[in-house]
Amino acid sequence: MLLEKDGREDVGGNAAVSGGLFLFRYDGPEDLTSITKDVEPGLQHDRIEAPPYTAEAYTAELMAMSGGRADPALVGTLAQRSLDTVR
Repeated sequence: MLLEKDGREDVGGNAAVSGGLFLFRYDGPEDLTSITKDVEPGLQHDRIEAPPYTAEAYTAELMAMSGGRADPALVGTLAQRSLDTVR
């Protein structure tokens, strides 16, 4: 279950403006292909350019987006587990 906390005027939270996109950390192209192989059988690629989006970068971005109000321990756990959640 995913819960978002915001005021009544912002019902829908991030989902209302994200277009269904969400952040998750990954260490490189292998992590990305590991989440697509079962979704698109036979999907082939010649080259993938995807610099790592590390747990540290993920954490820093979420903390910045929250204006430093997010709980660092929860954000750290989210960063560490986000790829597994997508998988």
